[in-house]
Amino acid sequence: MTTKEGENIVLCAERNEKTLVMSIKFDDKVDAAVRIGFVDPQIAYEIKEFYKLRNAIHLESAVKNTIKYKIDNSKLAYRRMCPFTNGIRGFLANGHLPANARPRENSASASHT
Repeated sequence: MTTKEGENIVLCAERNEKTLVMSIKFDDKVDAAVRIGFVDPQIAYEIKEFYKLRNAIHLESAVKNTIKYKIDNSKLAYRRMCPFTNGIRGFLANGHLPANARPRENSASASHT
């Protein structure tokens, strides 16, 4: 069986199977955490960037991805850990994102929303 353009049509079967946690991209996990409500959308972008920086620690990877390490990135990542963990704890305890899980008004993340 082919399409009008001559491409083969392939039949498949739908299966309900669990996806391995390791096969889900980190960015997708962060996006899901935002949709669920325990990560503030303003810091989601930064969390993804920190993860990319973490993965680029190996010199070959850093050269390949041309990532420049900056002390500011490290400081911001450190400052984000508290709101991140507060968000998860607060959401699991109360079902909503607490105020102490949101970035401050003067945060650098405001430009990434």
